[in-house]
Amino acid sequence: MFNAHFNNQGSQILTTGYDGSAWLWNKDGSLINKFQLHKAAVTDTRFVGNSGNFVSSSDDGQVVLRNPQGVRTWSGIFPGTARQLVVSPQANLVVSSSDNGWLHVMHLGNREESVRASTFQTPHGRMNQLSINADGTKIAAAGTDGTVTVWDLNGKLQFRLKATSKGWASGGMFCKTTQGPLLTVGDDGVLREWSLLGKQIAQLKLSSSSRLTKVDCAPNGQLAAVVGSQGELWIIEIKTTTDQISAIRT
Repeated sequence: MFNAHFNNQGSQILTTGYDGSAWLWNKDGSLINKFQLHKAAVTDTRFVGNSGNFVSSSDDGQVVLRNPQGVRTWSGIFPGTARQLVVSPQANLVVSSSDNGWLHVMHLGNREESVRASTFQTPHGRMNQLSINADGTKIAAAGTDGTVTVWDLNGKLQFRLKATSKGWASGGMFCKTTQGPLLTVGDDGVLREWSLLGKQIAQLKLSSSSRLTKVDCAPNGQLAAVVGSQGELWIIEIKTTTDQISAIRT
């Protein structure tokens, strides 16, 4: 499996498979349904809103919106592998990345089949994580070039951050609060915190031997989770009032 994601209620989980399938599970681990979605590996799936709709991406280059029964309601096909997916908190925006460095922004209309899509080039090549900020106006993309870029919905670059001193930028995640922040991780083992204006607020060295491979932020913006290449998990407290971050548990 490539990925696993909860729905907004925390009651169901979607997982993806190399065989072109996605599996829908209850939170107790019981299987609800298996969907055969693509002819190639499914790289990601995400729930869209609260009605059971979801979106899938694949090695075949397709991004497909589906109803709760897995029936296709809209699809787009892009050159190369469609790798990462993210859905805005308002469920009116889906963003996907392709391994050739393109971002694809899909604006969802009131009807299931009403989608307006646009595409723009980033400097990254393959992207390792995508994130959308709390009000759905900015997109962050972490790339194999060691930087994290932030874009508006029209494809205008807002700023480009040096997220690691070596290797890949593996993660860039907006905490879903009004003021952010944006958290980044990479191969140098450092977690960095940035303002929504692209100013570095703080950094924390988590490892001298492991690559940091992904970061996520709790809904209240007060905790973050970071995983490392040697099986580590760090839980981080975000102290926005004192502009610092600290590891509180590993």
